[in-house]
Amino acid sequence: MANHIRTFRSKKLNQGHVKLLNEAIRRNVRGGNAYLNITYKKSNGDVSERKVKPISVRGTTLFFAHCNLRDKPRSFRVERVEKMEKTAFWAGFEKRASGLKSPQAVTRSIKQK
Repeated sequence: MANHIRTFRSKKLNQGHVKLLNEAIRRNVRGGNAYLNITYKKSNGDVSERKVKPISVRGTTLFFAHCNLRDKPRSFRVERVEKMEKTAFWAGFEKRASGLKSPQAVTRSIKQK
């Protein structure tokens, strides 16, 4: 049986948020540490800034994440997320990783010496 990671597919949600959430969930399920900074509007209208580590999807609009503010797992509605971005750590790691050479390129450069 192939491993299947459930992700969002809804076209009604903010597609930028959906893309970031899906990427973070895939990384985290595979043992990564992909955190997102979100601005979240609660049902009572209060707005808070949170750093979350998305873990899974439930239904078409709900995601579960470890919330650093509460230091425990919480559920969030995607449509209540006003702003979402990768944390500086995650974005910095990607930038450094993009500058790395492929294993084949490293092997070629060693053989040339």
